[in-house]
Amino acid sequence: MKKTRMLLAAALAAGLALVPAAFAEEAGPLRRELKELAIQPAEIEAIEKIVEKDAVELAKASGDIKVAQARLERLMLDRPPQMDEIRKLVRSSLDLEYAIRMIRIERSIALRQLLGDRRWASLERLVRAYAQARRSGKLKEGDGAEAPAKFLGLLERLEW
Repeated sequence: MKKTRMLLAAALAAGLALVPAAFAEEAGPLRRELKELAIQPAEIEAIEKIVEKDAVELAKASGDIKVAQARLERLMLDRPPQMDEIRKLVRSSLDLEYAIRMIRIERSIALRQLLGDRRWASLERLVRAYAQARRSGKLKEGDGAEAPAKFLGLLERLEW
């Protein structure tokens, strides 16, 4: 019995020792990817041009999808629902989703050409880690301080 308690206490102490390391790793991927990316000011400008190229079209399509979703909810409340209208609305929504997807794919290809395979992959990981940290509320002041503020703004706009 004593031996079991001792083993349990040792396991608990070892587990608690790992907790601070786990929290420290939250900002780790951001800093690691930023360092690996080694982004240059000229590249930030080029990335901004890539992002800006279709930004208005992307925003319009996203807004149109929200409008279509609201219209679809409204149409589904009708008695009886107008299936022809619902089909048309869903089809137009799918076309908008397709347009958004293609813009994002074209952006990704342009970024890959700009940065090369290794750094492009690092940028993709950085975008995901930054988005995850922002959504979880674990993005702290100073995380990403190594990067210019302009670049951090671009990360948000590159989110899928």
